[in-house]
Amino acid sequence: MTETAHVLRPLGLTLSAEKTRITHIDEGIDFLGWRIKRQRGRRGRPGIFLFPSKRSLATVKAKIKQITRSGTNQSLDQLLHRLNPVLRGWCAYFRSGQSSRTFQYLRHYTWRRVVGWLRRKYPKRNWRWLRRHHLPGWWPTAKDTVLYNPAALSTKWYRYRAARIQTPWQSRRIATRDATAYLEQLQLLFEDDHRHVRGEPDAGELARPVRRAAANKPPRATAA
Repeated sequence: MTETAHVLRPLGLTLSAEKTRITHIDEGIDFLGWRIKRQRGRRGRPGIFLFPSKRSLATVKAKIKQITRSGTNQSLDQLLHRLNPVLRGWCAYFRSGQSSRTFQYLRHYTWRRVVGWLRRKYPKRNWRWLRRHHLPGWWPTAKDTVLYNPAALSTKWYRYRAARIQTPWQSRRIATRDATAYLEQLQLLFEDDHRHVRGEPDAGELARPVRRAAANKPPRATAA
C-alpha cells in the first residue's frame, strides 16, 4: 500500500485508508460491481475469475421487481420498453467475465416476473390464451418488442493486453512521467474496450484494412 501511495502522490491522488484494504486473492474482492477471485477452473488449474458480485445482481433484480410491480394499466409493450434497457445495459457491462450462469439465472428470474405480471393483468385468462397472445414459444412477446434475453448474449472474456505496458513497478525508480504515461496507455485500452461494447471498431479493427493492403501489395522490382 505504501508503494501504491508513492506512485499516486505525484499525480495528486491519495489512498483512502477507510476504503482501502489488503486481502488475499483466494478470498476474493468486490470491485466496480465485479467479484474477483482466484479458484480452480474446469481443468483443475488455478486462475483469476471475474463474476458479477451478489450486490450487483441484487441491484438489477430490485429494478426488475420494481418495474414488474407497477400497475397493470399499461400494455406489455410499455413494460418491455422499460425492462429491456435495464437488462441490456447490465448484461453489456458484465459480458467481459465468467457471467454465463448469472445471465441464465437472470433470464429465468425476469421471465417469472413478467409472466406473473401477465397473470395479474389477465386474471380470467388461461395459459392457452396467454400463449396465443403474449407468450409465443413461452417467451414474452408484444406487438412491437420482445423481452430481452440475457442468456442469448455471448460472454467475451477481457482480452488481457496490459502485459505490453511497462508498469512503474517494473523498475525501482518511479518517476512522475512514467506513471503518467502508464495511465495514458491504460486510458487508450479502456476506450478500445468500450468501443467494442458500443459496437464501434477499435484501433486494431481500423488498422486491419491497412495491414491487409500492405500484405497484398506486390514486391518492388529491384534493378539488376
